[in-house]
This record gives sequence, C-alpha cells and structure tokens, in this order.
Amino acid sequence: MLASRLSGPNVLAYLGLDIPRLRHIAITVIGLAVWTVFVDALDFVLDKNTMSPWMLAIYRSAQADGSLIWLWLAIVVAAPIGEELLFRGFMFRGFVHAPRDAVPSIVLISLLWSLAHTQYDWFTIKEIFVLGVLYGLVREAQQRARAGVHAGMSGRDADALARDPIAARGFGEAFGHSLGHGLGLEVHEAPRLSKTNSDPLPAGAVVTIEPGVYFPGDGGVRIEDDVHLAPAGPELLSDGLTDLLELV
Repeated sequence: MLASRLSGPNVLAYLGLDIPRLRHIAITVIGLAVWTVFVDALDFVLDKNTMSPWMLAIYRSAQADGSLIWLWLAIVVAAPIGEELLFRGFMFRGFVHAPRDAVPSIVLISLLWSLAHTQYDWFTIKEIFVLGVLYGLVREAQQRARAGVHAGMSGRDADALARDPIAARGFGEAFGHSLGHGLGLEVHEAPRLSKTNSDPLPAGAVVTIEPGVYFPGDGGVRIEDDVHLAPAGPELLSDGLTDLLELV
C-alpha cells in the first residue's frame, strides 16, 4: 500500500483491481452454486469422491476440530484475496524500475507462486515455476511492444520490440511467428509486424500484439492484445488484462 502511494496511482489502480458490479457478483454466486450441485451429484452417481485425498484430509480434520467455518473463510475468502494481491502484478510494478530488474522480479514472483502450491508434488511445483518464468518473460515483452509500437515505424522494428528481449533470454528460436498483423475486413491482413517487413506502419491501422514461445510436445505461452495506431500514440482496444488465470 505504501509503495502504491509513493508511485502515484491509487491503490486499486496499482493492484489492477476492478470493483465488480452486483450483477456480476450474482452471476458468479449462482454459477458456483450450480457447479457445487453438479459435483455433488456426480459424486453420488459415481459413488466416488472427485476431491483429492489431501482436500478430504483437511476437511475431515477441520470437521473433527469443529473449525469448518474457519476452513471455509481460509479457502473461500482469505486464499483467493491473498493470491490476487500477491500475484496480480503489483509486485512486478513495485520491484521493476529499469529493464534489468525484470528478470529477477519474474523469477522471484514465479518462485513464490510455485512454493504457494506445496500441496502438490515437487515435480508439479517445478512445472509451475517454469511456466511462471516463461509467462512472465512473454508478458514483459508483450507489454514493451504494446507500449512502444507506433505509426511510422517499420514492421521490422515493431517486431523487434518483443523479439529482442525474448531472444536475449535465450528463447529466440521458440518465438517462431511474427509479432502481429493488421485487423480489418479480414482477420489477418496488412500491415505485418514481422522481422521481414521494412514498410512503415500506417497511422490509423489496428494491429495485434501477440508474442509467444512454444515447445513442441510440452506447451507454450502467447499473450495477445489489439492496438490502434493513433497519431498521438498506441491506443489499447482490448481489455489489456494479462494476468495468468488458468493453466490448460
């Protein structure tokens, strides 16, 4: 909170938080209720618990101690809020004051994120750490390109905004496509934000900013936003939310 005050914006802006509308809260509660009923019905029909053994152990321990209400508060309230505050990106904003700070910050946040999942085996914790690092590197390159692209620069220079930091960290070969392309009457059209395009980007164009790294057989990371190349500078058209919500 102190860091947010010192850096200028208000606390909500610093943490990247939006106050949900009552309608959205109601839809979420109803959705969770429907999902809970569905899972319970599935358990009953299959005569089998779909919950992990460690989840059942925690529940039964709290039930025996008469502390189910505290378990509910910890899992449903405290844990989600804690993870949101820790990993939404405010740590990144708080630590990074120069480009050289980005990698240590990404590694630290990924380490904390992986160690917060000690209920899993060490192999899974390692996977979470590696994915966190990759995601952080792509996200940093994507935001750099999103802020730096502008009309008049060549497609090659625009592509380099994201490609150079990814290549500098040893993942250049894993970034196998161009940074982006134009959006208009067709999904893919000119101008191309590519290392082979020396033509200037026209003012007024709408382009995608979508760097990624990929590892065949294992997975990959891509982050995309749409940007309008206005005369005064890039204007973000998509929501710009790049927080990692789910691994698939």
